[in-house]
Amino acid sequence: MLTEPNLQHRAEQPYVGIRSRVTMPEMSTTLPPLFREVYAWLSERRGNPVGPPFFRCRVVDMSG
Repeated sequence: MLTEPNLQHRAEQPYVGIRSRVTMPEMSTTLPPLFREVYAWLSERRGNPVGPPFFRCRVVDMSG
């Protein structure tokens, strides 16, 4: 069962990521493997994720 959306105010927290430019059709094949790369980087530095992985989309161009 889905719940209603709600807002949660949280303190800032740093994150690590890999910048990539992809088209909409490429997203499902290009981006998920990058999670392994991020987790490997964190592991090498003894970092522990504190939340689920996410994609940060700075620009969304549905036609491009």
